[in-house]
Amino acid sequence: MMPRRLETQQLWDWRAAAYLFLAGVGSGSTLVAMAYAFLLDSYSAVTGTGLIIGPFLVILGSLFLFLDLGRPLLCYLAPCRPGHSWISRGFLILSAFIILSFIHTALWVWPWQVMEEGSSVWWAFGAVNGILALLTAIYTALLLGTSPIPLWNTPILPILFLVSSVSTGIAAIVLVTVHVLGMNVPSEEVSFLLQADGVFIVMEMLLIVVYLYGMKLVTAAKSSVMNVVSGKLAGAFWIGLVGIGLVIPLIMEWTGDWALLPAVCTLIGGYLLRHIVVKAGIKMPLSAQGIIIPIPGKN
Repeated sequence: MMPRRLETQQLWDWRAAAYLFLAGVGSGSTLVAMAYAFLLDSYSAVTGTGLIIGPFLVILGSLFLFLDLGRPLLCYLAPCRPGHSWISRGFLILSAFIILSFIHTALWVWPWQVMEEGSSVWWAFGAVNGILALLTAIYTALLLGTSPIPLWNTPILPILFLVSSVSTGIAAIVLVTVHVLGMNVPSEEVSFLLQADGVFIVMEMLLIVVYLYGMKLVTAAKSSVMNVVSGKLAGAFWIGLVGIGLVIPLIMEWTGDWALLPAVCTLIGGYLLRHIVVKAGIKMPLSAQGIIIPIPGKN
């Protein structure tokens, strides 16, 4: 019997991680913006910022995805098989989200009588936009699940990515609204957003524990988990994701009025989460008469 060989996947690289991150932040920003608008029953600077940056980040992330697919010039074929391909379904979801977000933003800047702010049609439009943002955030994980990588084939991953998208979306809105645009946002609104982000960070921590523990129990994914917690990715995981991306912003958001550093740290953690998940993927080998045959990947 030949010794077992487990190969780290080569199908996805940093460009995939960049897509997962940017699409997550973009969809999360829009989702937070719409939830905030429904909560306050009005639109504010927070809502406007989320609506504006959301589609731009998703577009930027999609460019990285097409570059990583290997044949970007054939991207026009992407929507042709929605019944059989998650790439096609994702293309339609992303396209609908981007188009609707731009229309929604335009109607906010240049209101139309039938869809003026506060009307039932306006809120219905916002609800659909929020649903598309939710689907976009979840799709980032479903796309990974189409590959024969045990670490990626779990229903926990879409939930983890969704929670991370909301957290990074809050961070992006605070960072852009307060520190980039310098808008005069009431301190109580900023404090509310940071406190909410703290809740989502705690949820993210719990989901990461459940995710890694559950995957460790899966024989085919155990090597991936060990690589994360004690292997080559341990530094990025413990220092980068856990320390900088989760613990530091959680402590600062719940114990003080800081906004800049927690937002930056949260965004760093959001990228590292996706980078680690992508890099830790190990291809499931095929077994034939006791011989382990690695699945070939893209070079």
